[in-house]
Amino acid sequence: MKLSAYRTVLLILSFYLVYWTLNSRNQSSHSSRSGTIQKRQEHMFNERNVQNKEPIKPVYTYSSGESILNVSKAVLKDSGHGFQDTGLDEELMVLTVYILDEQGNIPKDGRVASQLCQFNVPVDEEGSAVIETRQSCDVFASRADGLFRSFSEEVWVEHQPQSEYELEIVLPVERIGGLGVQISKISEGFIIERVYTNTPAEQQGVERGAVIVEVNGVETYDLSTYDFLQLTTGAVGSEVMVRFLDDLPEDPPHRFVRAILE
Repeated sequence: MKLSAYRTVLLILSFYLVYWTLNSRNQSSHSSRSGTIQKRQEHMFNERNVQNKEPIKPVYTYSSGESILNVSKAVLKDSGHGFQDTGLDEELMVLTVYILDEQGNIPKDGRVASQLCQFNVPVDEEGSAVIETRQSCDVFASRADGLFRSFSEEVWVEHQPQSEYELEIVLPVERIGGLGVQISKISEGFIIERVYTNTPAEQQGVERGAVIVEVNGVETYDLSTYDFLQLTTGAVGSEVMVRFLDDLPEDPPHRFVRAILE
């Protein structure tokens, strides 16, 4: 009896030893396969990264004015299922705008904008910006000039579905001057938030809180900020006539001579 029990115990121990050995091998094999898959995924990731190393020009949507993700970055952040082509957008037009100054140089802090299509985007180092739009746009460009911006004339771009359109806009090189105030839009016009020192506005005694209701005979209550800036800024030394909310009907407009503000 004692010998039989002893053999039974040895048999059970042998069984568990075999089970433990096989299980360890399976776990080791699974770990090895997982490591191999991970390495393959990392290799594919790096390979795709190398393939997409060329910089891709940002594309801006007319509705938000925000840049779509760089394609290479979007691919690398993909869930693994890939991106699906949902078909051709029948209304889409791709607009590429190039801006230069009159001397053929790419302007400092150049931007391309449209009030109707609601975009205001920077140009790249080549002086261009790519915009996607599904409607006609009033397109114009601007550049930094001290604390002011120099604007181009507006160009009307007719919507052409399923097309690519290129436009070149030339900005003047002459210096731009203004009143020397910081403004905000309100229902009556534009309220002055700040008067800069050594500017035409300070010299005329303009104070913070004054509301500009007319510029060169144009009422400001329904103007956009872009329109207001284009009216109040201009060639250095040129004149601009302004009326304020507190002026009496018989009062003459205030005369300002535009000056540079650095």
